Amino acid sequence: MGENNLEKAKLTIRKLIDLKELSDAKALAIDYVRINQEDPDGYLLLGEILALQQKYSEASEILEKGVIRDFKNSYIHNGLGVVYRQLGDYISSLIHFYQAKRYSNDLELTEFAEENINEVSKFLSNEEKTNIIQALENIRKVLFIQDIPCIRTKKVAKVLASKGIQTDLLYLSAHPSQLYRDYDIPYKNIYRIGDLHKTVEFINKSDYDVLYSSNEPDYLTVLFLSTNKPVVHDTHDMMSLRGKLSNEQIVLEYIANTMASGNIYTHELVRDIALNRFPIEGKPILVIENYVEKSMIPQQRKQKLSVNDGEIHCVYEGGLASVPGHHRFLEEYFLKIARERVHIHIYGNVDQNYIRSLIKKSEYIHYEGTLAPNDLLSELTKYDIGLAIFNVNDTNRAFLDSASPNKVFDYLAAGLPIGFSNLTSFKLFNDRYKVGKILDFKKPLLPQLRKILEIKIPEDFLVKNKLTFNDQACKILNFLKDVKHKYKSSTTR
Repeated sequence: MGENNLEKAKLTIRKLIDLKELSDAKALAIDYVRINQEDPDGYLLLGEILALQQKYSEASEILEKGVIRDFKNSYIHNGLGVVYRQLGDYISSLIHFYQAKRYSNDLELTEFAEENINEVSKFLSNEEKTNIIQALENIRKVLFIQDIPCIRTKKVAKVLASKGIQTDLLYLSAHPSQLYRDYDIPYKNIYRIGDLHKTVEFINKSDYDVLYSSNEPDYLTVLFLSTNKPVVHDTHDMMSLRGKLSNEQIVLEYIANTMASGNIYTHELVRDIALNRFPIEGKPILVIENYVEKSMIPQQRKQKLSVNDGEIHCVYEGGLASVPGHHRFLEEYFLKIARERVHIHIYGNVDQNYIRSLIKKSEYIHYEGTLAPNDLLSELTKYDIGLAIFNVNDTNRAFLDSASPNKVFDYLAAGLPIGFSNLTSFKLFNDRYKVGKILDFKKPLLPQLRKILEIKIPEDFLVKNKLTFNDQACKILNFLKDVKHKYKSSTTR
């Protein structure tokens, strides 16, 4: 679409909005965004239409996509400030009005933002207001570092980018476009690690506020501790909990956890293990579980397969192993469930030869392949129960007891009650939220599964309980602010 045609299309949408012909304006705006995904103006127009239709949650999601594409766009920030004020999320409203004021060259918009900063601040404590403003002043640009950029790293980056923070990526083995099927990549600049000396020199001369390095492996955190920037170490999996490490791996894990300026862990149990294992008391530490993004929660639910055949349909999301003793070797468990005439539907990357042999063992075991994250969550809604099970033994129990698997939050996003393995982290979670039952595979399974079926998960469960990545934005910003402050204090002594 040529430049003139783009402007004509936007002008047409604007005229329809002014005429209050919102349905026609919305249809054109959706088409515009679909065709011109990198133009922030399309998101601004569509977000305005949704807000006028009082669809504030949808408007916030659309406008944040616009901010990710242009984090200095004061008009989009202003729109988000208004939308979040309507939603009663006064911290997010303050963030976006503050960013609107910062980046505005429009006197009228600046004055409007200032007025609203004062208004929404009335709903916050002085401490809340001070912390978030200090965070926005100190954290403007973050470099994410990972060998192969994963979904969790992308989610953290997206949360920050949606609040007007520039997020860049430094990777080693795989560009994110090779990994993600959608266009939803939150990084403004993407670099590949090449010459190490030049990479370190580039970082030292940069204006990044914080480096955010994810483990598995730990060596990139250790490498970039040599720069003049504070480093956050996000432990996705503590390697030493999985099994025996080489001497080199043990040393790298120790240095990464001990010397990083701030540490993030996926569960309170992992944090507690780290506190006992490493001398890390006194520095910023944050726990962020493997939540879903709010925008990934399915808005439409599919008809249950059980409506057609009257049988129970369980779903398992994740990898499988063919080696007995591995924590993902689940053949014995699946067959026990299948013998109860209960279906198991499997989604995930698995060895094709193995899965073919497994599904031949029971007509109740089905392999459904792999799907993009958003498509997967939509598909999950047609099942009855989500399975969060592992092959637990003495070798892997310490690792699994502290796990925070993505699948738990995916099942809840899809409205599924959960059948859990008997693990400490699962028991703690279920004791608090009552979303499933611990399965005892030594007892008849059908009565247990029927009990789980009685549990109803509301569609707004994750949002209501603040169990999405979006709900962690303020915590992450304040944590990064504290990391930077602690680092500067230690280097100026």
